[in-house]
Amino acid sequence: MAIVGGGAAGFAAADTLRKLGGRGVIALFSEEEEQPYDRALLTKDYLEGSFGDDRLPIAQHDLADLRVTFHGGVRVDRIDPKARRLRLTNGGEQDYAKLLLATGAAPRRAQFPRSRSFRT
Repeated sequence: MAIVGGGAAGFAAADTLRKLGGRGVIALFSEEEEQPYDRALLTKDYLEGSFGDDRLPIAQHDLADLRVTFHGGVRVDRIDPKARRLRLTNGGEQDYAKLLLATGAAPRRAQFPRSRSFRT
């Protein structure tokens, strides 16, 4: 199983697969170097000083505990569904039996027209 996306959804998928008894190989591909962490907590409570670094990971265990191979700092450039193969931006390729896309979303900045000066 290949999971593309190293955020909360990718972690939850890997965790759930193991909890449901999945024993096969799971590989998680993420553009970020770090393993998944709780971004909502980071942007709210952590910055306020409500808790420390120990609460940032999504769970009390990491991907290694789940027997998930983490490929951090790599981006999936192309998916070939017929060949069941991922092409990575670092030049590597990864075959898969099943694929889950959990890429999340990137924030978009609002586009506002330039304001005019108003005289009162």
